[in-house]
Amino acid sequence: MEIAIIGGGAAGMITAYLLDGAHRVTVYERQPILGGNIRTLGRNVACPQLPAGVHLDAGVIEFSPEHFVKLHRLFAELAIELRPVPAATGLCLADGRVFASQGKIAGSRAGALTRLREALRLARLLPALHRFRRRAGRAGADELAGRRLDDVLGDGVLDEWLRLLMVYAYSIPRDQVGAMPAALTIPTLHAFTGDVSWTSVVGGI
Repeated sequence: MEIAIIGGGAAGMITAYLLDGAHRVTVYERQPILGGNIRTLGRNVACPQLPAGVHLDAGVIEFSPEHFVKLHRLFAELAIELRPVPAATGLCLADGRVFASQGKIAGSRAGALTRLREALRLARLLPALHRFRRRAGRAGADELAGRRLDDVLGDGVLDEWLRLLMVYAYSIPRDQVGAMPAALTIPTLHAFTGDVSWTSVVGGI
């Protein structure tokens, strides 16, 4: 069978690889480089603003072995070297408030007093996180069907943090992320705010 795949991003290229053994596959990509939103600035994409020798990964660059089992199987098949990375995120608000995740605080080189302040600031969000995880864990497919992410999340600090995690995960602009299907985003957020490990490709994507 002849199959055309529109778009040479991560999903398109993985699909082409998996189908190539049994079908004639053609990938159509309008950009001069494959990878979609995945880029390594200063390496496969020039970035004059970066100092020489500095590389910056952009796009989908971290992968959970627990939730991306087939992808890690593909990495192993292609002999792609991976390294573990900490689950560390942060939130910087326009009013100057800054929040750091437990992983980010643990990996910080700041002094003990600064890390204590960050931990106390984060602790104020933990009740909201526990409430979200409880609701998300109970929400079935029927309850989420036809609803948007904004229909489920509120206007609090944690809600904004969760939205920005989806911006990062799916490379979607902030002003559009609220319209994403709740049936996709809520289970993803429930999984990724739990006990999960991450890997990245050695040397960058």
